[in-house]
Amino acid sequence: MKTNNKISFNMRFAEIKTSKYTQNDLEHKFDPSRNPLVEFQTKIQFKILEEQKRLGCLIVVIINILETKEKFAELKVENLFEINPFYEVVIKKEENKFEVSDSVMMQLATSSVSTVRGILHEKLKGTIAQNEVYPLIDVSKFNKENQE
Repeated sequence: MKTNNKISFNMRFAEIKTSKYTQNDLEHKFDPSRNPLVEFQTKIQFKILEEQKRLGCLIVVIINILETKEKFAELKVENLFEINPFYEVVIKKEENKFEVSDSVMMQLATSSVSTVRGILHEKLKGTIAQNEVYPLIDVSKFNKENQE
């Protein structure tokens, strides 16, 4: 990632794809009143869809029961963003090599994480984890090395 001069551009959600949601039956006993009950593990991956002039942010969240370390649920969401003007934001260095500013990548990740928070809130309704809130994520720790 790099920091570049200020540019003016438009960015909007093009698609929000929930490609996976699984919820597992738990085998081990645990104290359901424990707070917090679960831990959230998050993976973020970026991709550039040059032909579609889109940037993508894939977020995978795994929810484990803290006490037993059992996997309770998994959610995978791909957020696709239209960027205009695309080639002012996504600088093509060579074939399959691009440069996108840190601030744009942070905005993609922040918007995507917030979207996932809302999806998780709905998916967890009526479950043992319905009162758990997906935490705030420091998206600055997810860097461009996570780019496809």
